[in-house]
Amino acid sequence: MMRTFHYLAVLLAALRQAAPVVTVDVVGESMCPFTTRFVHSDLVPVYEKYRRYLRINYHPSGRSENNVCVRRADGIAHGAEECKKNALIACLINYVPRHQIESVACVQPMPNLIESFLTCVAGRYPPGVSNRIHECATGDEGREYLVLDSMVVAEQVAENVDAIIRQLDKCLENRVLESRDATARPAAPPQHHDADWRWHGRRCEQI
Repeated sequence: MMRTFHYLAVLLAALRQAAPVVTVDVVGESMCPFTTRFVHSDLVPVYEKYRRYLRINYHPSGRSENNVCVRRADGIAHGAEECKKNALIACLINYVPRHQIESVACVQPMPNLIESFLTCVAGRYPPGVSNRIHECATGDEGREYLVLDSMVVAEQVAENVDAIIRQLDKCLENRVLESRDATARPAAPPQHHDADWRWHGRRCEQI
């Protein structure tokens, strides 16, 4: 769930740069109460305020050892029902992409797939569209979308982890060099091995 807060921070930082359109990837779990709170308290208000400048790619996901419950539905973090709701969200995003944020906000607080479908699909779209979305969510098509989402999420997590490790490595190296300098010349300012980063207290910060 912490990933979603990270992406919101990236979103706000990007908006400050006044880019014409900002693309943001958001990851959420359909049965997670923290995701529900984030969607309604943060994501929806930001989207409504800045929708002219935003392109949001929402990825319904869940922690599973088997590619987002494709093989074992009970491997998902919040059980089989989350797998079903994730598939419904994925299908809504693919069939009615213009309403993806509204769809996520509607499905997220629902307790199960049936109520999600009745409230957020059957009650909003014509029968033909509703039937296609239902077939998608309960069949192989929805599971295929989840596999694609899981691949995107895994790739982004790997990139973020690599960046953090590189940053930490720089900071630790700087910290060792600063300690040596302080021991050898207490009165002299610390010499940074890398001028781009410094260790400040217990944090690594860019300078």
